[in-house]
Amino acid sequence: MLAKQVWRLSHDTDSLFYKVFKAKYFPNRSVFNARSTTGSFAWKSILRSKNLIERHARWGVGDGKSIQIFQDAWLPNANDGRILFHRGVLAPDASMAMLIDPNSGWWNNFVARHGQQMSLVRSTTTSVKWRPPRENLVKINFDGAMFRESDGAGLDVVIRNSEGEVMAALSEKIMKPQSAELVEIMAACCAVLFSSETGFHNSVFEGDSTTIIKLLQARNVSHSQSGHILKDILSHLNSFQSCSFSHIGRQGNVVAYALAQRARLSFPLEVWMESVPPDISSFVQLDLRV
Repeated sequence: MLAKQVWRLSHDTDSLFYKVFKAKYFPNRSVFNARSTTGSFAWKSILRSKNLIERHARWGVGDGKSIQIFQDAWLPNANDGRILFHRGVLAPDASMAMLIDPNSGWWNNFVARHGQQMSLVRSTTTSVKWRPPRENLVKINFDGAMFRESDGAGLDVVIRNSEGEVMAALSEKIMKPQSAELVEIMAACCAVLFSSETGFHNSVFEGDSTTIIKLLQARNVSHSQSGHILKDILSHLNSFQSCSFSHIGRQGNVVAYALAQRARLSFPLEVWMESVPPDISSFVQLDLRV
């Protein structure tokens, strides 16, 4: 019976039961991330049942957006379902979506270790690894993220030179738009504006949304959902001496992606000049590895 209540607290999000318990015991995350051991007898009983479920339950991967690589149990054959990994490569709260090509649904080329090497194969993205731009150009990676646990979203941009050095970075938390496509085109617009405002007018823009990159390359302003934003982007591009848009896989866009996930905890707008937050610097260094 208590196991059923745990199920309700993870799925029946419209019920009064869910809203009361969430507000009190796990306001910012799911019931499976709740750690408070104080509260009513009912809550303590639910916690005991939750712990039992956690020991035996496994996530179905799907698109990976709801699963944390290191924190959640998703490996079917492991004792506790969790992966062992070099935490210096990915952030402790990294999402499984980072390992999945959003277009094909297949694993990106990635090697994880859990007692033995697992080959995660096939990627259909244009590029996998981040590469610095040519001399006298900057490369601007951008990403947008929808936060499932709240009504927020993140827009994030990082600008790097031909040596791979960070020239500027931005993280902005906004109200969640109607679709993931809109948040991606808004991130692209943010990247163009930020590049212009920081004085970089010879730019290569990279994003991991194939749909948005194709719209930007085609200059397709007739797109009904995001055409007005695309018009704004094209208007701002008139001040650029040179610019281009290219697609890169999630692995090659990991700095912007990590910043987008970090926006959950950010103030509405944060900007860094010639640096990134300390918890993002390892991703910058990873991109520079040969």
